[in-house]
Amino acid sequence: MGASLLHLGKNDEAIAAFRSSIASNPRNADALGNLGAALLKDDRAAEALPFLRRAHSLRPERSDVLESYAAALERDGQAHEAIAAYHKLASSHPDQPAPWAQLGYLYYKSKRYDPAVSAFERSLALQQDPDVLFALAVAQADQGKLGDAIRSYENCIALKADDANVRFNYGNALFNAGKYQDSATQYREAVRLNPSLAHAHYNLGITLLRLSDAKSAQSEFAEAHRLDPNLNPPTK
Repeated sequence: MGASLLHLGKNDEAIAAFRSSIASNPRNADALGNLGAALLKDDRAAEALPFLRRAHSLRPERSDVLESYAAALERDGQAHEAIAAYHKLASSHPDQPAPWAQLGYLYYKSKRYDPAVSAFERSLALQQDPDVLFALAVAQADQGKLGDAIRSYENCIALKADDANVRFNYGNALFNAGKYQDSATQYREAVRLNPSLAHAHYNLGITLLRLSDAKSAQSEFAEAHRLDPNLNPPTK
């Protein structure tokens, strides 16, 4: 009954039904897991955790329960425990790209760029996902491996050409690699796709100064400041 209510979007009623089932049978792994998932869906990660933990201990083979448990740990701010849970999920289902991607995001948030890159690469070896490619490129840039980052951005753009944020970050990597003309091209594409992207206008201005085009640079600085008054032209 609870599962049907959850499917119908009646989350509160589903939670009540799952609690009733658990009261009748505290070792009902399905009810425990479903209650945890329903609470997680309701943004109640801390409350979901003990139910998901119990469900996982009773039915360790249930990948959906382990995935919900890992997600609840992550949302509750328990990064170290979430990483361990996603590692367990990835190890038990090595052909699934999602756990590896989630590991990458968690490692990146912890500023552990080397394992983040490894996890993203494992995910991408299983499935080419533009969002994971973008995350890989960002992590590689933060590693200081600009050549690798630039190649990843190129692969990402092949799948996601109309994303202004990808173009902006690609421009940053090219700029940091000293490829100013290519960087300017990407910043221009970013502001074409999203004219309100203030930092892209600003960074284009910086790049144009490097290319000795002061007049165009000032125009970009003016637009950046119009969009974001905190962005002022650089002082000489």
